[in-house]
Amino acid sequence: MKSETLVGTNKITGDSGKQITIEYYFLKDYRFGESENPLCGIKIVKQEVAFGERSMEVETAPAISYAERFVKQILNTMMRNQVTPIHMLEIIDEFITRNEESAQEMRG
Repeated sequence: MKSETLVGTNKITGDSGKQITIEYYFLKDYRFGESENPLCGIKIVKQEVAFGERSMEVETAPAISYAERFVKQILNTMMRNQVTPIHMLEIIDEFITRNEESAQEMRG
């Protein structure tokens, strides 16, 4: 079973008056009947309206980690910094790399 929860929305006025809405979703995927420990992910949807034309851009990372708190930390950082779909995967990669480096430093 998969679930998708809208966590937050940013509304921005872009270049030449474009109206931009960015929605941030927290994803859970209960795989193989696991009810206690879902795989967590993020989805970002960017909608832009300019001159009566609407465009949409979506990026999804459905399987980041089983650590819900870690994924929510990434998502909250993205919302604060108004990250768009085009940069989402790069930001996730940076978070995971930093997290792995911190874990290695703690081990020794």
